[in-house]
Amino acid sequence: MKKIFVLVSLCSALTLVLFPTANFVFAAAANCDEYCVNKSLGEPIGTSCVCNPLKVNDFEALLNIVIDFIFWIGMALAPVMFIVAGFLYVTAAGNPQKTEQAKKIIIYTVIGLVVLLLARGLTEVLKSIIGVK
Repeated sequence: MKKIFVLVSLCSALTLVLFPTANFVFAAAANCDEYCVNKSLGEPIGTSCVCNPLKVNDFEALLNIVIDFIFWIGMALAPVMFIVAGFLYVTAAGNPQKTEQAKKIIIYTVIGLVVLLLARGLTEVLKSIIGVK
């Protein structure tokens, strides 16, 4: 009985998300556009505005945000991995398996950094060749 209740609840919630009520305006009204730009104006009367949480209007801008996020996460993780590998190497106490593991971590971190930098550089070179701003 609980499973049926949960299933019905999920289906009704999904229906509300996919088919919002009539007074729920997504992007049609200019008043909503003004409200999303300047929240101090107050929400238009009789409507509920949903502003764009990503602050981008096209796929290229969204893709650039995702690529930048992945790049900076990789750049932040690289020093951490070097520290972890150095710690493993120092605490190996002559154990060949731990020293080999530390060397592999360093090698894979360097390879990851090279891939990150080459990917970023290659995209910038291709953009300049094609003429994309």
